[in-house]
Amino acid sequence: MSIEDKDVMDKKKLKKTKIPIYMGIASVWFGTHCGPGVASGKQTAVFYSEFGKWAFITPIIAMALMGLCVYYSVEYSRLTEVKNFRELTDKLFHPYEKIFSTFFEVTFIATVLMVVGGCIATGAEVLNQYIGLPMIFGSIFLVIITILLSMYGANLVRASTTIITVFIILCLIAMVVLGLTSPKGNFSSNWSGKSFGDFSVMKAIIMSIVYTGFQSAGNIANAVAVSKGIKSKKESKKAAIVGTILNTVLILSIVFLLFAYPNSIKETLPNYFVADKVGSSILLFSYVVMVLLAVVSTNVSFSFSVVSRYGEKIPMKKGTKRDFVVILILMILCVVVSALGLDTIVSKGYKYLGYACIFIVVIPIILVGFKKTKNFSKDSYESEDNIKKKL
Repeated sequence: MSIEDKDVMDKKKLKKTKIPIYMGIASVWFGTHCGPGVASGKQTAVFYSEFGKWAFITPIIAMALMGLCVYYSVEYSRLTEVKNFRELTDKLFHPYEKIFSTFFEVTFIATVLMVVGGCIATGAEVLNQYIGLPMIFGSIFLVIITILLSMYGANLVRASTTIITVFIILCLIAMVVLGLTSPKGNFSSNWSGKSFGDFSVMKAIIMSIVYTGFQSAGNIANAVAVSKGIKSKKESKKAAIVGTILNTVLILSIVFLLFAYPNSIKETLPNYFVADKVGSSILLFSYVVMVLLAVVSTNVSFSFSVVSRYGEKIPMKKGTKRDFVVILILMILCVVVSALGLDTIVSKGYKYLGYACIFIVVIPIILVGFKKTKNFSKDSYESEDNIKKKL
């Protein structure tokens, strides 16, 4: 049985659990977002916390833009009944699909390699710091878990996406509360000691938009991959709104935490630094579990998207063996990228990717998506109206 066949079974099980599809899309966005950089705190440190108090405002800008991208992608997928990102971009950007679809595909591949590579680097680093497991063995362990879950445990992982989301939120709340109330942190003095004028507002806003950029291709692709079955424009809006709220809260919670521990933003794993400094063994263990869940969840989500897009390119019969080959190739490439280290991937790779995606993904998706969804709805209404008149 291939991943596509499992996908159909997953949707039937999802209906039985009565979990709204829009909530599933929002959870997949959250699960994909809460991957290597966010769970470690590194992304938040680089793109937000380095700008002081502006870090409490700019995440709203970034996630609002990302929400618009998700909404127009999901809504246009619903209207045109596409099942993967390539079909979406081909229809959305017609008659210039060869240009924009190719750009999107390149950025998607770059996103997958860097995000999944970053996931492996983050998970391996956490295991190394927590139990002393060598990086190479940590990487191999995470690759094996990802392959097994993608091949045989996909139903379980996707059905429990909401549960994983809830666990991550609870763990973050615990970290924020304990971190802010711990005598080791000093939020109030750091707040009074800094002003908005200490940092460039323009640079802070630009970096928040760059953040949307490198998040765009992967999140759009994954949202489209799980959007089948969404029934109305209202549900598309709910998916975008719920996802925007969840992901904004996610970033802001880490912003609050790191603001109380300014030295943490220089660390490779800022959140691990805080959890360890607080001195709670339970909190540190929960953090490690949260990171590993986030890493595996993100890896599996991207594995689904890659198999959905490129599985048919492999000259093998559709099924589990073909899926295994695709995921194995993906994991090997991502392990090579992970060797660059989390600092390099987040500080350099994500920034360059983000700048590129602003112009070839974010702006086109929002502008063209707005125009085409509006025209599509208008054409459908006029068509139905003409039919009624004829009757």
